[in-house]
Amino acid sequence: MKSISDILKILAAAVLGAALVSCSIQVVDRGSLKSSERMRGVYHRVKPGETLWRISRAYNVDLQELAEINNITDSSRIAADSVVFIPDAHEVIDIPPARPPAEAKPPVPAPPGKPAAVSAVPEGAHPAVGLSTGSAVAVGHGRVKEESITDRPQAPGAERDPVAAKPREKPSPAPAEKAMPAPSGKPGTTASAAAGAAVAMKPPAPAPPVRTPETSLRDRAAAEPPKKPEPAHRAEDPQGQIRMDKGRFAWPVRGPVITRFGIQPSGMKYNGIKIAAKENAPVQAAAAGTVIYASTVKGYGETVIVKHDENYTTVYAYVKNTVAKRDGRVKKGEKIASIGPAQEPGGEPYLYFEIREKNKARNPLFFLP
Repeated sequence: MKSISDILKILAAAVLGAALVSCSIQVVDRGSLKSSERMRGVYHRVKPGETLWRISRAYNVDLQELAEINNITDSSRIAADSVVFIPDAHEVIDIPPARPPAEAKPPVPAPPGKPAAVSAVPEGAHPAVGLSTGSAVAVGHGRVKEESITDRPQAPGAERDPVAAKPREKPSPAPAEKAMPAPSGKPGTTASAAAGAAVAMKPPAPAPPVRTPETSLRDRAAAEPPKKPEPAHRAEDPQGQIRMDKGRFAWPVRGPVITRFGIQPSGMKYNGIKIAAKENAPVQAAAAGTVIYASTVKGYGETVIVKHDENYTTVYAYVKNTVAKRDGRVKKGEKIASIGPAQEPGGEPYLYFEIREKNKARNPLFFLP
């Protein structure tokens, strides 16, 4: 009985340990090392004037995810007629063109020290007396009519100057001379008549130019220097900004990126990048952290997984000569392994590299310098 009990305890411990190891690998390794997967979605062809922000709102997709899966670093600079992959979308949406907001123009105040604009009155009506020049202006139906103060009818019983009372002659090419009335209530004498005639012979001072809202605007525009056109409002600010964290991680190895993150022409989505390098080249930790896995994974060869602060994890696959130890601490730039041999016949060696945040694959090019 005791031996059976011991056997059962050993089996239970073995099952529990296998379960813990399986869960650890499933959470950390198998999910992370799923280098590619077939995505469901549609391809949206960009029309002139469309931005990634408007496209993401139309399809109800997170802008950051849309940018990373399509390797777009500037949401406002996507070329017309290019194609954007929309994950999990069932059909293509026709996005209506954006309408520019109407610009409200504030009223232009009249310049200080200048008379207000004359309001329009019907033709034939007598406007109020004008400025100190003794003339009044009436505006109606687009015409301006000037009247001398002597053209208005006088009150009954008011005296008229004999010179001013004479009927006017037909106007000659020279400007017509208008008489000014003598002061009422005093009898006219020869001297006063001569003075009145002299006043009548003097041409009236020219009336000042009529100030209208249009002329005020023209004068103001001429006085002010031309303003530079303001840049059009970007719909991507601030909600449409793509978050870039360049420099958070360092390049694990130097070499060209031969496979980029995100959707591929074949319709597959890559969860990491492939960096070409020479065999035996050193592979360095992209950031300081703790090694949580350093062993062989089926289909990926030797693999190292490092956990970093703020729920980030980096994955290094197709390596050899691993020097990092599980549960060991590594520094940023410290060697953890070497580049392994080529994985395809006739191909070149490369490192498969992932960056994950909370076990979600992120585009490494958004984090590397």
